[in-house]
Amino acid sequence: MLPTPCVKGKSHLAIVQKVNSEGEGDPFYEVLGLVTLEDVIEEIIKSEILDESDLYTDNRSKKRVAHAGKKRDFSAFKPTTQEVKVKVSPQLLLAAHRFLST
Repeated sequence: MLPTPCVKGKSHLAIVQKVNSEGEGDPFYEVLGLVTLEDVIEEIIKSEILDESDLYTDNRSKKRVAHAGKKRDFSAFKPTTQEVKVKVSPQLLLAAHRFLST
């Protein structure tokens, strides 16, 4: 059963705890681990979900993902020379000068 915060859609993570009531004193929670929504889906479909950030194809055998040494192309995010240049009108320059000098 998934923890209530995961079911309600508030989080994709859940901390797995168990109640330790051994010994004297009040029972307390012991943290066993962390479960992600991806972990739950992988168990349901009985298969490993691989995405671009995974280092291993199988968590048990620790077989590494074979990235073809491809470098990612981020040039689409680089501004062009036209976007870098900022033009300030003489009126705006005068208004800024008067504002900053007072």
